[in-house]
Amino acid sequence: MSAALVSVAFQAARRKATSVSKRARANPFLMAVSKRARAYPLATSGLVIGIRYAIGDGVVQVMSGDSWDVRRTALFAAFGSTYAMTFGYGVYNVLYPALMPKGRPILNALIDCCTNSPFLYFPVYYIFREFAYESTPETRAQPVEVLKNGLCKWKEALPGDFKSCLLFWLPVNSFNFWIVPLHFRQPFMAVVGFAWAMILSNSRGSRDEEITCTTATSDEMICDALHHIQYRTIFDDPCEEFLVALQ
Repeated sequence: MSAALVSVAFQAARRKATSVSKRARANPFLMAVSKRARAYPLATSGLVIGIRYAIGDGVVQVMSGDSWDVRRTALFAAFGSTYAMTFGYGVYNVLYPALMPKGRPILNALIDCCTNSPFLYFPVYYIFREFAYESTPETRAQPVEVLKNGLCKWKEALPGDFKSCLLFWLPVNSFNFWIVPLHFRQPFMAVVGFAWAMILSNSRGSRDEEITCTTATSDEMICDALHHIQYRTIFDDPCEEFLVALQ
C-alpha cells in the first residue's frame, strides 16, 4: 500500500512539474534565466548556493537573538559557493549523470546520502570551518594540524549529521534526480535546501560549540566513521576490508 501511495504521489508531482515547465517555457524572463544557467552552470550554482547559505545563517543568527557574526556568515557563503563550483558540480553534473542508474531517483538519492554527503560534503565542510574559525598565525603555520582537527570533528559529528542528511535530502533529491533538468539540479538544491542551510548553521555553525576529538590515525578515523553510521557491506568487517584494500 505504501509503495502504491508513493508511486501515486510521484506521478502527481511529475504532472505538476510538467505543467509548471510548460508555463515557464512561455515566460521570456524564465527562459532567459534557464538559458544563462545552461550556459554558465558553475557560476549559477556558486552564486545561488552561496547566497542560500548566507541567508540561512543570517536567519538563524537573527532568530537566536545573538549579535550578528559577520565572519560566520561569510564562512557559510564561501563554503557554499566553493563546494558548489568544485565538488558539487563534479558530483551532480558530471559523475552522477554518467554513473548513476537511469530511472531510479530514490536509489540515486540514497546512494548520494550514503557516499557523497558523509564522505565528501561533510569532511570539506568541517575542514573549511576549522580553517576559518582557527585562523591565527600559529594555526596558519601548521595547516596539517588544522586539517587533522577538521577531520576529527567530522568523525565525531558524523552519526548525527548522517541522520539529519538522510531525513532531509533523501526525499528532496529523489524528486531532484527524477524531474529537475541537469543544469538546474544544484540551484534547485539551493532553493529547496534553504532549510538545510539553517539546520547546518544552527547545529554546527556556532564558533563556541565544542566537538570533543580523540587522537587517532587517519585509518582509525575512517574506520570509526564506517562503524558509526553502520555502513555495512557484504563483508563482516567493512573497516578490515577497507584497510586491506589500501595495502
